[in-house]
Amino acid sequence: MKKKWWMMIGMGILLALFTVGLQRPEFEVMNEWDEEQVVMQNKTWNVIFSDKIDVSTITSHTIYVENSEGEKQSITLSIDRDGHSVNVQPPEDGYGMASEPYTLHIKDRVLSQDGEKLSSGKTLPFIVKKTLPVIGSKQKLESYFTRVMQKQQRDHPRFHVDEQATAESSDAAGQNNAGPQQYSKTNNQVKGIDEPDFIKNDGSFIYQIAENNVIITKAAPVNKMKVMTTLQYEDEQFSPHELLLYKNHLIVIGHQYQEFAEDGRENESLSKIMPMNHSVKVKVYNIKDHGNVTLEREVETEGYFVSARRSKNHVYLITQYHPNWLYSMEKESSDKDLRPRIRDTAGSKNAQFIDYDDIHYFPQSSETNYTMVTSLNMDKLNEPMKVETFLGGGMSLYMSHENLYIALPIYPEIQADMAGPIHVNTNIYKLKIDEGVVTFDTTVEVEGRILNQFSMDEYEGNFRITTTSGSVWNEEERSANHLFIYDENLHLLGSIKGLAEGERIYSARFMKNRIYIVTFKQVDPLFVIDASDPKNPVVKGELKIPGFSNYLHPIDENYIIGFGQNTKLVENSSGGEPLVQTAGVKISMFDVRDMQHPKERFTEIIGGRGTYSPLNHDHKAMLYLKDHQIMAFPVFIYNDAPHSEPSYHINFQGGLVYRVSPGEGFSLAAKISHTDKVSTEYLWLNEIRRMVYIEGQLYSISNSKITTHDITTFEKTGEVDLTKWILTDSKG
Repeated sequence: MKKKWWMMIGMGILLALFTVGLQRPEFEVMNEWDEEQVVMQNKTWNVIFSDKIDVSTITSHTIYVENSEGEKQSITLSIDRDGHSVNVQPPEDGYGMASEPYTLHIKDRVLSQDGEKLSSGKTLPFIVKKTLPVIGSKQKLESYFTRVMQKQQRDHPRFHVDEQATAESSDAAGQNNAGPQQYSKTNNQVKGIDEPDFIKNDGSFIYQIAENNVIITKAAPVNKMKVMTTLQYEDEQFSPHELLLYKNHLIVIGHQYQEFAEDGRENESLSKIMPMNHSVKVKVYNIKDHGNVTLEREVETEGYFVSARRSKNHVYLITQYHPNWLYSMEKESSDKDLRPRIRDTAGSKNAQFIDYDDIHYFPQSSETNYTMVTSLNMDKLNEPMKVETFLGGGMSLYMSHENLYIALPIYPEIQADMAGPIHVNTNIYKLKIDEGVVTFDTTVEVEGRILNQFSMDEYEGNFRITTTSGSVWNEEERSANHLFIYDENLHLLGSIKGLAEGERIYSARFMKNRIYIVTFKQVDPLFVIDASDPKNPVVKGELKIPGFSNYLHPIDENYIIGFGQNTKLVENSSGGEPLVQTAGVKISMFDVRDMQHPKERFTEIIGGRGTYSPLNHDHKAMLYLKDHQIMAFPVFIYNDAPHSEPSYHINFQGGLVYRVSPGEGFSLAAKISHTDKVSTEYLWLNEIRRMVYIEGQLYSISNSKITTHDITTFEKTGEVDLTKWILTDSKG
C-alpha cells in the first residue's frame, strides 16, 4: 500500500513538472522603460512584444496617449514588419508643451497571434521638451552615466545587428564647376561644402600627408616642380590625419597623444594602462609664403575625430569623447570629472572643462560618448572658437549649407534574453548652422538603420533618408529597405517602404527629384525613384544585374557611373543558398533617360577575386573630369591564382585612367604605377593614393613620389622624389 502511494505521488510530481515544462512564457511587453521619460516633441515610441501580435487588437482603445487632462492624442499606430512591435507616432505637429505630462497606455487587451492575452498592461508617463535638455550639474551628469551604463550591462550582451558595408557614394557637384576646370577639387558630397582629405591642391601647390609629415609641393608648372616645405611632428606626439584649405591658410587636423595641461585626473592605478589622453588638434598655418610656413592658431578638443566640413569662411569640426576610465573607476571615485576638455590658443592656452550648463543631452540616448561641434572663423583667427557639446550622438552626419544632421542609432530597451535580431532605428538630430553658430532645431526617429552619410540628403528644405531594417540572413525577420521624406520640421511627408526584401542598401544617390538606391544580396537591383512629389515618391524603374555598386557617380541627369564589385555565385559546401564571391572591380554605366526602363549600357571588369580600389569605400578616391570625359582612381589588381595555390598574386598596383563616354562607354587611357619593378607584394611606399588635375596635367601621388602626365597623351612629363622628405635617418 505504501509503495503504491509513493508511486502515485511520484507520478503526480512528474506530471506537474511536465505540465510546467509545456507552459509557454507569458505574452508581455518587453520594453524596460524608466519610471519617467524625457522626450522631444516628435518622439516615436516603439513598443516591443514577446510574441507576434494579433493585428486586429491594435486599436486606439488598446494603445493610446493621453495628456494631463485625460484627452487622447491624435497619434498613429503602425505595426513593424516583424510583427513583434508597434510604432506609436506622434501627432502631426508633435506633442504640445502645455499639456504635459503625457502617458502612453498599453492595455492588456492586446493579443498575440496565438490568442494569448497580455500578462499585464503598461503605462509610461513622459515629459516633452522643445529643445535638448541641459545637464546643468555634476550630480546630474553622474546620474546620466550611471543610468546608461546600467542599461548597457543589461542589454548589450545580446546585441546582434546585420553587418553594414562602409562604402560611400558621393555627389559629383563638388567637381562640376562652371566653365572649364583649371584644377580638380575634393569629390565632396555637397557642392560648396568642402570635406577634408589627406591630399589637397589649389591649382599651384599640392599638400599631402605622408607618414607623419605634411609635404607642400610646388606642382605647376611641371618643369619647376619641387618640394617647398615639410612639416614634421615626430617630437610633438601629433599625427596629422586630414587637411583643409582656405585662402592663404592650411588647416591640419590630427590626433594628439599626450596629457593636457592641468589634467586634474591623476589616478596612479590607471596611469599604467592609460598613460596618455587622446585629443583632436587643429593646426592653422599661414601659407602665403610656401617656403616659410608659419603656425598661427591651435585648437584642441579631447576625444577622437569624426569628420569636418568647411562652409565659406567657417570650419566645423565634429569630434567625440568617451571617458576611457569610466568603467575602471571605483564607485568612490566620484571626484573624477566626466567632462571633456578643450584648448584654444586664441583664448586661454590652458585646457578647460566644458561647463555643465553647456552640455546638452539627447533624451533616451544609450551612449556614453559626447559629440562636440567646434566652429572656427577663418577670417577672424583671433576670435575664440565656438563649441556645442551633446551627450550621445552617432558617427554619421550630413551637412547642407544651413543644417547639420547627426544620425544616432537607437537600440530598443528590451530584455537581454529575447531571441532574434535586434531591430535598430535611427534618431536624426537636426542642428541649424549660421555663421559658425550651431543651435539645436528638432529631431525625429526613423525606422531602420542607415548605411553612412550618403544615406541622407536635403533638397528644397526637405530631408530625405534611406534605411534598412530587419536581417539579411534571417528568413523570419527578413530585411527591407525604405525611403522617407520629411519637411523642414522633420514631419513625415512621404515614404516608400519594403524595397528589395531580404537585401540591404549598398549605396544611395540623390539627384534633385531623382533618387537612386542600390541593394544587394545575390544580384544588384538599381531602383530609380521619382521624388518630384515629396508626399508621394514612386519607384519608376528597377534593374537587376550581377554584382553590386557601392558608389554612384553622375555623369549628367541621364547617365550614372556605378562603381563596385563583380560577383559570382559558388556552391555552398554546407548546403543552402549559393555563396557570393567577389570577382574583380566592376564599373557600370547606367542609362536612366527612361526612368521606367533603366539600362546597364556599358560595363568594365577589372582583375579577379581580391581586386579592390579605395574608391570602394572612400568617395574621395575618385577623380572625375567632366570637361575631359576622364575618370581616374587608385586600384590593386589581383588575378585568380591556379587552384593548386592557396593565395592570390597582385598583378598591378597603381592608378587607372579611363575615358568615359555615354556613346562609347569605358576605354582604358593609362595605367600609372610608382612601382619600378614587378612585385607580387603590396608596397605601401609606392601606393598611389590620389590623382589630381592641374592645367592639363594629371598628377599621381604616393608616399614616394609625385608624377605628372599629359592628359592628351598620358606621357610622363615630370616627377618629384618625396622619399628624402618623409624618411628620417632613423628609418633609413
